[in-house]
Amino acid sequence: MISQATLVSPCLAALQEELLYGNHTALVTFWREITAQGAPLIETIPGDDIHVLVTFLWQATEEIQNVVVAGALVGWNISENQMSR
Repeated sequence: MISQATLVSPCLAALQEELLYGNHTALVTFWREITAQGAPLIETIPGDDIHVLVTFLWQATEEIQNVVVAGALVGWNISENQMSR
């Protein structure tokens, strides 16, 4: 299985590239698509026919301290489940 540290969302990588190239509408388009499709973002993992890459997303209009994913699948330990930018 692929190391977790090497997993990068192809969708987020493409968004980052678009933003770096100056596509100022890319972020608005991204969130519009996520709103239409729903979240989390679920993508295939090249070379792995069993697992999928699940990326939880958040969007905030004001500054927030942290975002935590908690539940039966990931557990309830807040310090281990904080999301990162």
